[in-house]
Amino acid sequence: MSSHKVPVSKNAVENDLIDVLMFPINPAFDLTAGDEGLDTLWKDEPYAKDGKLTPESSRRLLQKLCARKQVSLVAMKVYAAGWLFWKENPSSIVLNPTQCLHYALSQPGVTTTVPGC
Repeated sequence: MSSHKVPVSKNAVENDLIDVLMFPINPAFDLTAGDEGLDTLWKDEPYAKDGKLTPESSRRLLQKLCARKQVSLVAMKVYAAGWLFWKENPSSIVLNPTQCLHYALSQPGVTTTVPGC
């Protein structure tokens, strides 16, 4: 299954409906409060105030749930559409492709990535 929404993904994982979940995982998305998409990230302050992903964030809980239920997690959008490479991006997080891949692969439950174009 492929999804951008935590509640939908969580439901599928909890109810043993899937073996593999493809879900967006990158530092910019993961530092938002919940299910924000790329368009939301350009707003004034969508990021966690301390700049860290909290253990209780919905995205982190989904990752841990996938690991616990042995659902393979395929990280997509690991470059956040490429704008994690731009100095002017709204998250102020600037990484190179290797750092983005390392981040995604080091998250709970992630087995592989689909980096995109």
